[in-house]
Amino acid sequence: MKPFMLVVSIMMVLVCAVYSTPATAQGTVPTLVPPTPVPVPPSAPFDALLAQSALARIQESGTVRVGMLYNEPPFGELNIRGEVDGFDATLGRKLAETWGVEVEFSQVTRQTAIDVLLNDDIDLLIAAQVHRRELSNTVEFSQPYYQGSQAMMVRLDDGAENLNGLANRRVGVVTGTDSENALTFWQQRSGTALTVQRYLTMDGALVALVNNEIDGVVGKRYQLRERVDPDRTRLLDETVQPEPYTIAMRRQDVNLRNLVNRTLQYLVSNGDMADIHNAFFPSAPYPEDTIKLWENIGEEAPQLAQFSTDVPYPQQYALPRVQSSGVVRVAGVFNPPPETPEGERRLAEAAANVAGQMGLRWDVNVEFINTTDPVGAVERGEADIAFGVRPDWNAANRVDFTGMYLLRGKRLLVETQFEYNSFSELRGKWVGVF
Repeated sequence: MKPFMLVVSIMMVLVCAVYSTPATAQGTVPTLVPPTPVPVPPSAPFDALLAQSALARIQESGTVRVGMLYNEPPFGELNIRGEVDGFDATLGRKLAETWGVEVEFSQVTRQTAIDVLLNDDIDLLIAAQVHRRELSNTVEFSQPYYQGSQAMMVRLDDGAENLNGLANRRVGVVTGTDSENALTFWQQRSGTALTVQRYLTMDGALVALVNNEIDGVVGKRYQLRERVDPDRTRLLDETVQPEPYTIAMRRQDVNLRNLVNRTLQYLVSNGDMADIHNAFFPSAPYPEDTIKLWENIGEEAPQLAQFSTDVPYPQQYALPRVQSSGVVRVAGVFNPPPETPEGERRLAEAAANVAGQMGLRWDVNVEFINTTDPVGAVERGEADIAFGVRPDWNAANRVDFTGMYLLRGKRLLVETQFEYNSFSELRGKWVGVF
C-alpha cells in the first residue's frame, strides 16, 4: 500500500532547429520539424525584472497562451485532424477550463521553448519540460505533474539485474538527446565504466540490441515501455536518471506559479489528473503521490481573481546577506528535551543534519534561531530558512516553500490476497482504525 503522505518541507524566502510561427486560434499552420540531433548552445542568461504577473494579461484577454511540442507523443502532437492533442494539451485545456478562460496553443521546439517563454510570447510552457537545475535561475517551475525517467533496456536473457550489471559492457544511445546526457551523468556519479555506442535513431539502437551488437539501450522510460518485445527485451527497474515533468513560466512570477501549483493539486484531489494520465498511459497506474497536496487547499477550484497580478519582490534578498556574512540562519530546528518521543527526536535530528549539510556545501556556518514561530521568523527576516514546516496555502503569500525533504505518514494493512494499490480502490469498503 502507498502511504497517505503528510508533507514536511523546507521553507525558504528567496525574498527542432527551426521555430515556426505559433499555431493559434487564427489558424496559422504549424511546422512539424523533428528535434535536431545536434546539441544547441544554451541561451544567454535572462534576468529582467517583471513589471507584473502574466496573470494580468490572462485576466484581461481571457486567454492563456501555452507553448507545446507538436511532435512528442503522447505529451504533445498535431493529430490527423489538425488538432493539438496529448497529455500536455489536455492538461493545458483543463487548467484553462478551471480558470474560466480560453487556451491558445503555440508550437515550440526543444531549442526554442525557453526563449519563447522569456520573450513573453507564451504564458506557460507545457512541453514535456523536465525540471533541470541549470534552468532554475532562468524560469519558475511548477510542481512536477509527471514523474518520468531515463531507463535501460536489455535483452530478456541478460543476467543484469541493475545498472551496475552492465559495467564494462556496450550500451547504445541516440546521439544529441537527453538520454545521452543522462548516461554520461550516471557514469560520472557511479564511477561505472561503459562502452557507449551512439546511434542516429532509436530504431537503429534497438536493432543493435536484439542483434547482440550492444547489451543495453538508454531512453525515456515511457518510450522504451512501448517498444519492449516481451519475448526478447525487458526494462531494468533501476532508473538511469529521474525526469520530473513540470510547467514553466517566467522567472519570479510567483503568483502565476502559485496558481498553477494550486490548480494541479486541485486536479489531483478531484480525480482529473488520474483521468488525464490514464487516457495517455493506460497500461501504467497513475502514481497518486506525484503531486503533493498542501494543507488548506480547500475543495473549491482556484480562480484567477484570488491571485494578485503584481510580482512580490522581497525588500531584501537572503542570498546576498548569507554570502556576505558567511552565516545562514535556520529556524524550526531545536534540541528536544529527553522526554520528547523518539519519533519527534528523530525528526529534529534529521532536520539538523540536513541544515548542517547545506551549510557545509555552501561553505557557510549555520546559526540556529530559537523561535516558536518559524514561519513568522522567515517572513520577518529573522531567519533565512525554516525547517520542519508543512507547506500551507494559508502562508503561500507570505513565504516560499521548497520541495519536500521528508515525507512521513500512515500505512494501511491489507491481506495479501487483496491486491490493492491505492486508497481510492477501497471506496465503499470497510476500513478499521485505532
